[in-house]
Amino acid sequence: MGHLAWNRKRVLTFVTLALCALVAATAGITVALRPRVGATTPPSIEFSTEEHDFGRIGDEDVTVHDFVFTNRGGNALRLGEIKTACSCTVAKSEGRETPPGGSGAIRISFDPKGRKGTVTSSILVYTNDPARSSVVLKLRADVVPRVEVSPSAVRLGKVRPGEIVRAEVTLDAAEALSTISIGNVSSTNNQLQVQGTSGGNSGKQQTAHVSLQIELRVAPGTEAGALHSTLVIKVSAPAPRTVAVPVVAEVVSDLESFPALVSVQEGKPDTVFETELTLTSRSGRPFKLKTVRLESPDKLSADGRPSEMSVTTASPTHRVRISGTTPHQAGGFRAMIVLETDAAGSELVRVPLQGSVRDGR
Repeated sequence: MGHLAWNRKRVLTFVTLALCALVAATAGITVALRPRVGATTPPSIEFSTEEHDFGRIGDEDVTVHDFVFTNRGGNALRLGEIKTACSCTVAKSEGRETPPGGSGAIRISFDPKGRKGTVTSSILVYTNDPARSSVVLKLRADVVPRVEVSPSAVRLGKVRPGEIVRAEVTLDAAEALSTISIGNVSSTNNQLQVQGTSGGNSGKQQTAHVSLQIELRVAPGTEAGALHSTLVIKVSAPAPRTVAVPVVAEVVSDLESFPALVSVQEGKPDTVFETELTLTSRSGRPFKLKTVRLESPDKLSADGRPSEMSVTTASPTHRVRISGTTPHQAGGFRAMIVLETDAAGSELVRVPLQGSVRDGR
């Protein structure tokens, strides 16, 4: 019996030692698998907020906001390129590297000048966080102009060289302002000259609403075509500022051709054709028609014969008959009828002519 008890004791001792060895080995494995904080954990960026609303701001109120972030990882967080979606926002960061557990900020400056209503913008931030290599920050603002201008652009339509036209611009102060004072008004294009203003001139009118009447003159000799300028209005509301209003006009010659495009109906080659146009003064001023010639790159031969001046509906009018011969080869053809006059600003009037020739076979 004593021998059997001794053997049991040996077996229990062996089992106990084996279990202890297994526990020790398991504990060692657990310690080996536990990561060392600060050595192997990647950086992790976390913003306190990724969107900001400036609310209601004036169009001259440059505002600033800091997007604060924290590095929740175990390695240094580094910021890369920071891109803004529009020129109204500028982004800056004091430090490009943030240690584990540290915080930083990206400062955004928002300039609402020239904008109105709801304005949104975004900022793209690149980082070395493997989980968030890029982060999009968003901004929003309701921009209220200190001075509301109507219309936003002045469209004069068709105007003639030397003609005086009138435009109306209204200016309304924002809610926080009590008065608007109008100063000088000028044009950025010397072909459109400001002749005078009324309704808010010389800074004498103190009111929250101004209806400004502006007389504009198209400079004599201005060529036909689109005319662009900007009205620059000096305003005190209450601090001095400048209001810019675009102006668009179509300058037309005082002399008008009808039709504006002459079409030749004859469709056969080497065929005599005859057509007619009228040249009329829009202003009703008498003028002389000196010569008529044809500029033809397609070898179109023609003669222009001006008639005697006749007066219809109190507008001086010249009727011009054009006769000629179509080209020898089939296909389309074009030319330019050039009329020389003594009308100031309309010395040369060009009227396109076109047609087509079919194969005569």
